[in-house]
Amino acid sequence: MNLHLRPSSRRSFLKGLTATTAAGIAMPNLLLRAQDTPAGKKLGIGCIGVGGKGFSDMVNASWQNEIVAICDVDSNNLAKAAAKFPNAKQYRDFREMLEKEKGIDGVTISTPDHSHYPAAMHAISLGKHICVQKPLVNTLWEAHELHKAAAKKASSPRWATKATPSRKTACSRNGSTPGWWAP
Repeated sequence: MNLHLRPSSRRSFLKGLTATTAAGIAMPNLLLRAQDTPAGKKLGIGCIGVGGKGFSDMVNASWQNEIVAICDVDSNNLAKAAAKFPNAKQYRDFREMLEKEKGIDGVTISTPDHSHYPAAMHAISLGKHICVQKPLVNTLWEAHELHKAAAKKASSPRWATKATPSRKTACSRNGSTPGWWAP
């Protein structure tokens, strides 16, 4: 029996170690996530602010998901969104939408900057996942309060906001905060 072993280098050893470690970290997470959501189950999405950028966020969120409710204070924006998603229930107050619609799993928030925090806080307090146009909040106190609200929920809501044009989203999960921010 003649075994031809290639001499290994430090570089090839580190490549193999990196691949093994990455697989060890990624696979359990992928398997756990697969158990959480049945195959073929579409997420119910509620959209707060459906005019302008909100309309494109709504259309993007609808890919492989179901838009179950739309909300906007402007009746023209609401009518345009309702034409695109006729099965979605229409609301003019996001609080009413979040309280009444039990099929909402996640919410897009594309409203003027000053109203991001109230909508996000209300959604997180109900255990909904959120995706908010930047800025997520206007003060550090608001960011701290959102983080505390997410930490209180057993369902561990996830939140995301636009990071940069080249990055899709920057997510923070309950318990992880940016290194520069210590509440």
